[in-house]
Amino acid sequence: MLDLLRVLLLRTAIIAVSSACFYLVLANIHDYPQTKQALAGYRNGDRVFFLIAFNFVNEAGNGIRYALTGNSRHLGYFPKSGPRQDDSERGLTQSSFEVALVGAQAGEWREQLRLSHMYAIGWGTDVRGAAALEWYRKSETAANEQDEHGLWLNSSRRQLVAAIINTEFDYEKL
Repeated sequence: MLDLLRVLLLRTAIIAVSSACFYLVLANIHDYPQTKQALAGYRNGDRVFFLIAFNFVNEAGNGIRYALTGNSRHLGYFPKSGPRQDDSERGLTQSSFEVALVGAQAGEWREQLRLSHMYAIGWGTDVRGAAALEWYRKSETAANEQDEHGLWLNSSRRQLVAAIINTEFDYEKL
Protein backbone atom coordinates (compact mmCIF):
# COMPACT_ATOMS: atom_id res chain seq x y z
CA MET A 1 0.00 0.00 0.00
CA LEU A 2 2.81 2.39 0.85
CA ASP A 3 4.50 1.68 -2.50
CA LEU A 4 1.28 2.44 -4.35
CA LEU A 5 0.97 5.74 -2.48
CA ARG A 6 4.56 6.68 -3.37
CA VAL A 7 3.97 5.90 -7.04
CA LEU A 8 0.80 7.99 -7.11
CA LEU A 9 2.54 10.85 -5.33
CA LEU A 10 5.48 10.71 -7.75
CA ARG A 11 3.16 10.67 -10.78
CA THR A 12 1.19 13.60 -9.41
CA ALA A 13 4.39 15.55 -8.81
CA ILE A 14 5.63 14.81 -12.35
CA ILE A 15 2.32 15.95 -13.86
CA ALA A 16 2.28 19.12 -11.74
CA VAL A 17 5.88 20.07 -12.61
CA SER A 18 5.48 19.34 -16.31
CA SER A 19 2.18 21.29 -16.44
CA ALA A 20 3.77 24.27 -14.71
CA CYS A 21 6.76 24.22 -17.08
CA PHE A 22 4.46 23.92 -20.11
CA TYR A 23 2.44 26.91 -18.89
CA LEU A 24 5.58 29.00 -18.29
CA VAL A 25 6.90 28.23 -21.77
CA LEU A 26 3.61 29.15 -23.43
CA ALA A 27 3.27 32.32 -21.35
CA ASN A 28 6.77 33.48 -22.30
CA ILE A 29 6.34 32.75 -26.00
CA HIS A 30 3.09 34.54 -26.62
CA ASP A 31 0.55 37.16 -25.49
CA TYR A 32 -2.45 35.34 -27.07
CA PRO A 33 -4.33 38.42 -28.36
CA GLN A 34 -6.82 36.39 -30.41
CA THR A 35 -7.56 34.10 -27.46
CA LYS A 36 -8.06 37.13 -25.20
CA GLN A 37 -10.38 38.61 -27.82
CA ALA A 38 -12.44 35.40 -28.02
CA LEU A 39 -12.60 35.17 -24.22
CA ALA A 40 -13.79 38.77 -23.93
CA GLY A 41 -16.45 38.11 -26.56
CA TYR A 42 -17.57 34.96 -24.75
CA ARG A 43 -17.84 36.80 -21.43
CA ASN A 44 -19.81 39.53 -23.18
CA GLY A 45 -22.20 36.91 -24.60
CA ASP A 46 -21.22 37.51 -28.23
CA ARG A 47 -19.05 34.46 -28.93
CA VAL A 48 -19.10 30.69 -28.45
CA PHE A 49 -16.65 28.82 -26.23
CA PHE A 50 -15.20 26.89 -29.16
CA LEU A 51 -13.48 30.04 -30.46
CA ILE A 52 -11.49 30.38 -27.23
CA ALA A 53 -10.14 26.84 -27.52
CA PHE A 54 -9.51 27.16 -31.27
CA ASN A 55 -7.57 30.42 -30.95
CA PHE A 56 -5.58 29.15 -27.98
CA VAL A 57 -4.49 25.99 -29.83
CA ASN A 58 -3.70 27.99 -32.97
CA GLU A 59 -1.66 30.64 -31.14
CA ALA A 60 0.07 28.14 -28.86
CA GLY A 61 1.00 26.00 -31.87
CA ASN A 62 2.50 28.99 -33.64
CA GLY A 63 4.36 29.97 -30.48
CA ILE A 64 5.78 26.49 -30.05
CA ARG A 65 6.86 26.37 -33.70
CA TYR A 66 8.59 29.72 -33.21
CA ALA A 67 10.33 28.48 -30.05
CA LEU A 68 11.55 25.34 -31.83
CA THR A 69 12.61 26.88 -35.14
CA GLY A 70 13.36 30.49 -34.23
CA ASN A 71 11.55 31.56 -37.40
CA SER A 72 9.45 34.64 -36.61
CA ARG A 73 7.09 34.03 -39.54
CA HIS A 74 5.24 31.59 -37.25
CA LEU A 75 4.21 34.57 -35.13
CA GLY A 76 3.21 36.75 -38.07
CA TYR A 77 -0.51 36.65 -37.33
CA PHE A 78 -0.13 36.85 -33.57
CA PRO A 79 2.58 39.38 -32.72
CA LYS A 80 3.75 39.73 -29.16
CA SER A 81 3.78 43.18 -27.68
CA GLY A 82 6.53 44.42 -25.44
CA PRO A 83 10.26 43.82 -25.23
CA ARG A 84 10.29 40.08 -26.05
CA GLN A 85 9.51 40.66 -29.73
CA ASP A 86 12.28 40.25 -32.26
CA ASP A 87 13.11 43.25 -34.45
CA SER A 88 11.28 42.16 -37.62
CA GLU A 89 8.08 41.41 -35.74
CA ARG A 90 8.24 44.63 -33.73
CA GLY A 91 8.64 46.64 -36.94
CA LEU A 92 5.59 45.03 -38.52
CA THR A 93 3.26 45.65 -35.60
CA GLN A 94 4.74 49.06 -34.83
CA SER A 95 4.19 50.24 -38.40
CA SER A 96 0.56 49.04 -38.28
CA PHE A 97 0.11 50.96 -35.05
CA GLU A 98 1.68 54.11 -36.52
CA VAL A 99 -0.55 53.97 -39.61
CA ALA A 100 -3.62 53.67 -37.40
CA LEU A 101 -2.40 56.54 -35.21
CA VAL A 102 -1.97 58.88 -38.18
CA GLY A 103 -5.46 58.10 -39.48
CA ALA A 104 -6.96 58.41 -36.00
CA GLN A 105 -5.37 61.80 -35.44
CA ALA A 106 -6.76 62.90 -38.81
CA GLY A 107 -10.27 62.20 -37.47
CA GLU A 108 -11.11 58.99 -39.35
CA TRP A 109 -13.46 57.06 -37.06
CA ARG A 110 -12.52 53.66 -38.50
CA GLU A 111 -8.85 54.28 -37.73
CA GLN A 112 -9.76 55.60 -34.28
CA LEU A 113 -11.63 52.38 -33.63
CA ARG A 114 -8.70 50.37 -34.99
CA LEU A 115 -6.33 52.25 -32.70
CA SER A 116 -8.64 51.59 -29.76
CA HIS A 117 -8.53 47.89 -30.61
CA MET A 118 -4.73 47.95 -30.81
CA TYR A 119 -4.50 49.56 -27.37
CA ALA A 120 -6.98 47.06 -25.97
CA ILE A 121 -5.05 43.95 -27.08
CA GLY A 122 -1.52 45.36 -27.15
CA TRP A 123 -0.96 45.14 -30.91
CA GLY A 124 2.12 47.23 -31.72
CA THR A 125 1.94 48.98 -28.35
CA ASP A 126 1.47 48.22 -24.68
CA VAL A 127 -2.01 47.34 -23.45
CA ARG A 128 -3.56 50.58 -22.22
CA GLY A 129 -7.19 50.43 -21.19
CA ALA A 130 -7.61 54.17 -20.68
CA ALA A 131 -6.26 54.93 -24.17
CA ALA A 132 -8.48 52.21 -25.67
CA LEU A 133 -11.53 53.76 -24.05
CA GLU A 134 -10.52 57.29 -25.08
CA TRP A 135 -10.09 56.37 -28.77
CA TYR A 136 -13.30 54.30 -28.67
CA ARG A 137 -15.23 57.36 -27.52
CA LYS A 138 -13.49 59.61 -30.06
CA SER A 139 -14.46 57.19 -32.83
CA GLU A 140 -18.11 57.41 -31.81
CA THR A 141 -17.97 61.21 -31.80
CA ALA A 142 -16.29 61.29 -35.22
CA ALA A 143 -18.83 58.84 -36.65
CA ASN A 144 -21.67 61.01 -35.34
CA GLU A 145 -20.12 64.11 -36.89
CA GLN A 146 -19.79 62.31 -40.25
CA ASP A 147 -23.40 61.05 -40.08
CA GLU A 148 -22.17 57.43 -39.96
CA HIS A 149 -23.28 56.44 -36.48
CA GLY A 150 -25.23 53.47 -37.86
CA LEU A 151 -22.12 52.16 -39.60
CA TRP A 152 -20.12 52.71 -36.42
CA LEU A 153 -22.73 50.96 -34.30
CA ASN A 154 -22.82 47.91 -36.59
CA SER A 155 -19.04 47.73 -37.01
CA SER A 156 -17.69 44.32 -36.05
CA ARG A 157 -14.51 45.96 -34.75
CA ARG A 158 -16.59 48.20 -32.46
CA GLN A 159 -18.24 45.12 -31.03
CA LEU A 160 -14.85 43.47 -30.45
CA VAL A 161 -13.41 46.54 -28.77
CA ALA A 162 -16.49 47.02 -26.60
CA ALA A 163 -16.28 43.39 -25.47
CA ILE A 164 -12.64 43.78 -24.43
CA ILE A 165 -13.15 47.13 -22.73
CA ASN A 166 -16.18 45.81 -20.83
CA THR A 167 -14.53 42.59 -19.64
CA GLU A 168 -10.82 43.36 -19.36
CA PHE A 169 -10.69 46.91 -18.05
CA ASP A 170 -13.75 47.03 -15.78
CA TYR A 171 -15.16 50.24 -17.25
CA GLU A 172 -18.85 50.97 -17.47
CA LYS A 173 -20.80 48.96 -20.02
CA LEU A 174 -20.40 50.38 -23.52
